[in-house]
Amino acid sequence: MPARALLSVVLAGPTLAAAPLSPTATNAQINDEITAADPTITADNLAPLERLIAAAELVESRLADTSDVKDLDDLLTLAVTARRVAYQRTNDAAHLCQLLATAERVLARTDTPPPEATDFRDEARAGLASHAEAAARGDAGFLAPPCVQSTPEPKPGPVAEPEQVREPSPAMTPPTTGRTPPRANGLTIAGGVLLGTAALAALAIIPVQARRAGAYGDLETLIAEIEQAGHRTPEQAQRMSDLGSVGAWTRGAKIGLAISAAVLGAVGIGMVARGKLRPSTDRARVAPYGGPHGAGLSLFGRF
Repeated sequence: MPARALLSVVLAGPTLAAAPLSPTATNAQINDEITAADPTITADNLAPLERLIAAAELVESRLADTSDVKDLDDLLTLAVTARRVAYQRTNDAAHLCQLLATAERVLARTDTPPPEATDFRDEARAGLASHAEAAARGDAGFLAPPCVQSTPEPKPGPVAEPEQVREPSPAMTPPTTGRTPPRANGLTIAGGVLLGTAALAALAIIPVQARRAGAYGDLETLIAEIEQAGHRTPEQAQRMSDLGSVGAWTRGAKIGLAISAAVLGAVGIGMVARGKLRPSTDRARVAPYGGPHGAGLSLFGRF
């Protein structure tokens, strides 16, 4: 069994039967349906393209209705995978258009979207640009993507003369009052600290994601070693379990840090904006705190 196929079995579960996909199918069943239609994984008895499209449309409809952050991440990954396979099999850029639309809808949600949504959006844009270039060259099998409109060349117009700036006369120059700008009040300071803490929480996502990617790479290497040896030792089984645990806690840490950064950033912006509109007589004392599972701020004062 190829290493990629074995990895799919470990992460997704047993293979689906040939029965049509039920509207109430689980995420694991949908993943099996996509795997059965992927020619890079399934060499024999490749599932029809219609079943793959049905799986993609089912998961996209669920993605539009879910509000749970964990389900949002899983459903987005399934939807992107299905559209990738469909584009690979058909070379139809409409699947890239649907992938781009799905990622942009997730990023536009009011709640915190998965960090992978930005990568999926950029991937779809790059694929559409490459496909459009091939279509413009007239390459065989490439048609212009339906969601990419050609930009007409601008027609040369009259050159506008630069507008002459008149210097104000002494009589029009407003007198200076000699007042010093007001000092920042407590709300502005507290809001600035909140925004700094939000930035730290967002930066903390980077090492967590790197650890998650490293664990996934180690798992692929381990599966290749098991396949080459033909059996799995107790140490390899324990290692596989440990890598699964790393994936679970890094996922939770990513979600917690993303939510913390969004909440702290929103509150900080509101406090800074409100502090700009209030006099500087307010007093405040702030005590920020943060960590790999979240961040926050203790605020004491009179506002």
